[in-house]
Amino acid sequence: MLNDAINRAKNTYQQAKAQEQEKRKQRPITKSGFIQYFYELYEKHDYGTPPPITKDTINKVSGLIRVLKSNGYESKDFYELLDKLFEKWYELKSRDIKTNNKKQYILDDKPNLMDLINCRNQILQVLEEGVKEGTEEKTLFELWEED
Repeated sequence: MLNDAINRAKNTYQQAKAQEQEKRKQRPITKSGFIQYFYELYEKHDYGTPPPITKDTINKVSGLIRVLKSNGYESKDFYELLDKLFEKWYELKSRDIKTNNKKQYILDDKPNLMDLINCRNQILQVLEEGVKEGTEEKTLFELWEED
């Protein structure tokens, strides 16, 4: 009987947490919301303790959000970006990554906001490649052969 009550409470908690995450994706992006969603993904993917967030990191996250918004990112795109980042982290880690200043960079074992900030251009490029591969566009040669 006590175990049933505990299990019901856990299920209710998980459902409420999932609903809150869905609500968050509908809200406008803020630096605190971005960081909080990052922490939730850390927990969801069982990476353990997230890296510490310093005041410098918070300011850089604010700059990252500003840059991406000026390049056409909507609020939902930021959440999708973080989802893709966690899904493809090991693929990113296996690649030769360079910073935005074209210097060699070694990614952390687990997703890290500073890695995303320092290597933003190449990480975004790799994540966008994954989206394009899923659509399987035909090459000009394949289109020519069909005619």
